[in-house]
Amino acid sequence: MTDKKLSTTLIDALKRPQVWGFLVSIAVMALVSIAFFAPDNIEGNSLSQHDMQQGAANGEEARAYAEATGEKTLWTNSLFSGMPTFQISPGYPSNSLFSWLNSVYGMGLPSPSNLLFMMMLGMLIMCYCMRLRWWYALIAAVAWGLSSYFVIIIGAGHIWKFLALTYVPPTIGALCMAYRGRYLSGGALMALFAMLQLNANHPQISYYSGYIMAALAVAFLVADIRHRRVGSWLKATATCLVAGILAIGANLPNLYNTYEYSKETKRAQSELVTESAATSNNGERPTGGLPKSEIGGWSNTPSESFSLLIPNIKGGATILPQQGHNTFLSLASLPEYNDDLSIQSTDVFSIIPQMGQYFGGKGLTNGPFYFGALICALFLLGCLIVRGPVKWSLLVVTLFSILLAMGNHFEALTDFMIYNVPLYNKFRAAETALVIAALCMPLLGAMALQKLLAEDGGLKRYRWQVAVALGVPLVICMLAWLAPSVFGQPFGEDELRAFAEMQAQISANIEHGSYPATAQDMFDSTLSTIADMRYGLVSSDAARSLLVLIIGGGILIATASRRIKVWLGALGIGLVVLVDLYTVDKRYVNTDSFVAQPLFADNSALAADDIDRQIMQDSDYYRVVDLQQFGEARRSMYHHMVGGYHAAKLNRYNDLIERRMNTAQAYGTYIPEVRDDSLINAESEDRQQILRKLAADYRVLDMLNTRYFICRDGLKRNEYAMGPAWLLSSIDYVDNANAEMQALADLAPATVAVADRRFSDVLGQDCAPLTEGDSIYLTSYAPNRLTYRAKNANDAIAVFSEVYFPWGWHATIDGEDAAIGRVNYILRAMRLPAGEHEIEMWFDPDSIHSTTAIAYTSIIIIYLALALSLFRAYTRSKCSGKAEDKLENKD
Repeated sequence: MTDKKLSTTLIDALKRPQVWGFLVSIAVMALVSIAFFAPDNIEGNSLSQHDMQQGAANGEEARAYAEATGEKTLWTNSLFSGMPTFQISPGYPSNSLFSWLNSVYGMGLPSPSNLLFMMMLGMLIMCYCMRLRWWYALIAAVAWGLSSYFVIIIGAGHIWKFLALTYVPPTIGALCMAYRGRYLSGGALMALFAMLQLNANHPQISYYSGYIMAALAVAFLVADIRHRRVGSWLKATATCLVAGILAIGANLPNLYNTYEYSKETKRAQSELVTESAATSNNGERPTGGLPKSEIGGWSNTPSESFSLLIPNIKGGATILPQQGHNTFLSLASLPEYNDDLSIQSTDVFSIIPQMGQYFGGKGLTNGPFYFGALICALFLLGCLIVRGPVKWSLLVVTLFSILLAMGNHFEALTDFMIYNVPLYNKFRAAETALVIAALCMPLLGAMALQKLLAEDGGLKRYRWQVAVALGVPLVICMLAWLAPSVFGQPFGEDELRAFAEMQAQISANIEHGSYPATAQDMFDSTLSTIADMRYGLVSSDAARSLLVLIIGGGILIATASRRIKVWLGALGIGLVVLVDLYTVDKRYVNTDSFVAQPLFADNSALAADDIDRQIMQDSDYYRVVDLQQFGEARRSMYHHMVGGYHAAKLNRYNDLIERRMNTAQAYGTYIPEVRDDSLINAESEDRQQILRKLAADYRVLDMLNTRYFICRDGLKRNEYAMGPAWLLSSIDYVDNANAEMQALADLAPATVAVADRRFSDVLGQDCAPLTEGDSIYLTSYAPNRLTYRAKNANDAIAVFSEVYFPWGWHATIDGEDAAIGRVNYILRAMRLPAGEHEIEMWFDPDSIHSTTAIAYTSIIIIYLALALSLFRAYTRSKCSGKAEDKLENKD
């Protein structure tokens, strides 16, 4: 093909509606993405929200180490006395071969507009793979990208989850290509997008996307059985399996280490729960993974599911990200509270400012899942007029996800999933399952639009279906508008319990004459006002959704009846969807959510305070515990913390927190005197029990080398901190984790260690007593490498104030390989022969090296498959051009 013919071919391609429509869609999506976050994205302002701050704080030691040495550490001591960075800042050498694609996929748009664009682009690609016309594909892309949950998680800083979601639709679209006979191109694209999705390192999202892919695979099987094309289905399935294997191979360093790491985290069952135990420590039946309360946490009540249609069906959000902090959305912030003095005057107990606008079943939420009122109607229309197994697969998984999101409010399904479906017990936050519905509903809605508007007389043919699809949500919205109480009471269960206690206290005060007799009436009046205010939120949003349905439904009917042109009707419907979602999303992320300063600026939420600066004057190696904010990550930015925040902390360390640090946290201050038994014995029996628990907590913190306590009454130095390492001559062996934990209640870690009997071969038996001059001290520290000098006249047991991890850590004594054991439930230990020694420990999992070669190979194969598919497309177009030339010559 000559250059002239090539340019002619390109021009002809650009004349095709699907081609130029794709370019128009790109422009529209980029414009929407930029406009949504303007002007902050243009000015370089940042969303330094809580999760982003946690990630920055947790990863600061690793980041600083990499900057100083050029070496990436896979271990950090910033939180929980030490843990791997597999789930904090994952990154492997092979990732550099494809991580650059994220920037290309985001079109170089300013952050966070690039994220929103990537989300919409993925859906657009999927719709093209599903053979939708470009204008319907664009509507679906906008509806998916602007689903409120996705904007909310940008504001909350759940960026890895967001990135995983951006690649879910194109992965599914490529799967559909393969099942429709485009084996090479479908398989290559599926491998590419699945590789990028898995690299985002959010297994829960990939897990849920697997349900959609499995449902579609079954749908295509049903269709191929009908058309007697089972062989084609088998080829496509094999292609998709190969693509999946390649994507897994490309991410094998991350996936393998994450999988192995998960066995040691709280996502697995604690060893404290024995096989014969009927219940776990908190009274729940063991799940083999997370506690049931966490798996089913953040559940929708049944009526809360209507937030897909009416965003404020339960009041919206509890908190709003503003200026790097989360602001409580109180009922007192509503205009009617500030404008109506009668409300303020009757709220004599000042209850309303303490009441959140949200009153659903989650207790705390950044906002609802809202997919758009018109999208809900179009989805229902798709359920009625779209034909074929694909429709049924989308409908089934949508309903499944809605039921799954009910979590603890639908225990029968939740229990079945926990105890029978692999991996489900590893994930928390039941509402996350709604990402399935978030994809399926706009997709099926766009399919319905195309089917209704593609043929003349569509409205006449599907008259009753259109009436039902619009009528059902209209009736629901009208009911919520006029009678919001139909969708449940305006108080949560916790609130009702609190009100019952207040009411009892008020009655007692009235009886004693402390309150006037009218106090009860005032209290009841305040509760009635709260109910009215919350129902008002439901009612106004129902009226809003009602208006959206009327306008959108009117445009749909006018277009289907050909009173307006199809392209104009599609534009109108797209605008209704855009304006609807855009304005709701602005409730949860807007210009007030941004901060002008960088994340690490002096006045940012992560800035060091006076306590941090005072501690940092001490340049030794030690740990810090913040008894007031034990579960917060901020101080991990500057110190080696005993506490911190991470959703996948080590299981044994989590046991230690719950069993041997809880009393110290409850006290909130440091009382070293409780180490004196005579002081404890002078107290009452009940008091003695509490103080002994407190003393046991302190001894555990001592062995973790906790030099500083941040308390409610200031900073306290702990002179009993045991340092980086110490020598012992005595060790007690016990039979299981329960006995090991129990031993910590009375253990004197400076003189004896307790260990599981499994480590007796590594650590040996008791040694000769220590002699004067025996010592061990740290000579060199890096997060992934520690060096010690030891001197001991006889064999000794060295205990290190470092968290034991069962794989990845290597050790040598004087250059000779040495085994690491575990003592005191969580600490590392080694047996040292008599003499002077240099001990070195470093974290370098062998699995990193063995999986990297597989990753490189898989990535290269994926790129070769993409190149081959492009070459085939080019040769086909070239052959097509030659055939046209022959026809021209013949004519």
